[in-house]
Amino acid sequence: MTTDEKAKLAMGRTGAAYISKANRLDAEIITLKAKYERNVLALADIIEYIDNATPIKVEDMLADDLIRELAERKRNSRMS
Repeated sequence: MTTDEKAKLAMGRTGAAYISKANRLDAEIITLKAKYERNVLALADIIEYIDNATPIKVEDMLADDLIRELAERKRNSRMS
């Protein structure tokens, strides 16, 4: 909890403190989701480069989220 949220709790304003914390955490979640998306896209770029430059089949070693992103990129590149 932030100093402000702790002060609200100390003054007996528990509802306001928890609403403040929930709003702060919601904003943090949005920020982290955006960072996650950027990281997935960056990894997809790296994987695409490795696939094009080497005979290594990188998809066999990846998490499902990355495989989905790569598949979507391949579909989109074929449509272009």
